[in-house]
Amino acid sequence: MNKSLEFCKRIASDKDRSSFADRDWTKAIEIDSEKFFTSVLKNCRNWSIRRELEDGTNIDITIDLTINPEAEFDYFTSASSVHDGTLAFKLELINDCICNVICGKTYNKNIGEPKSNNTVQYTVGNLVVLNEYDMDHNKFCSKDKPFLCERTTVLLPIRMSLE
Repeated sequence: MNKSLEFCKRIASDKDRSSFADRDWTKAIEIDSEKFFTSVLKNCRNWSIRRELEDGTNIDITIDLTINPEAEFDYFTSASSVHDGTLAFKLELINDCICNVICGKTYNKNIGEPKSNNTVQYTVGNLVVLNEYDMDHNKFCSKDKPFLCERTTVLLPIRMSLE
């Protein structure tokens, strides 16, 4: 097991650090994130963006991306949904995690949000995906929508620093 999968399983299973601790992380799989980032970014690993903060302030930041599934990670960004099993829902969750990095929306709370003119160095690992099924309709499946009996959670481990 490489560090991406190991880190996500360990942190996601910790009820003091994760709202996903009730899930069976032994069934999680790892997906090569390099292919997704390369497809979206066309091999670009450094870019500048203007981002609006929650208070309405605009900041200009530079993002520098490294992909290393064996890095020492600090935290993960995540996305989760209950759906009917259609692949598009799973891809949307992967996209959400990737967009958090591309748009500079994710940050290590111990370091704090980027400030204007910061360079955000993200080192990301592989995507970790957990698919769960509630065929008995007694865990997370809604009684009024029994066809929504699959839950997918996607995690992307990250190491972040600011310059």
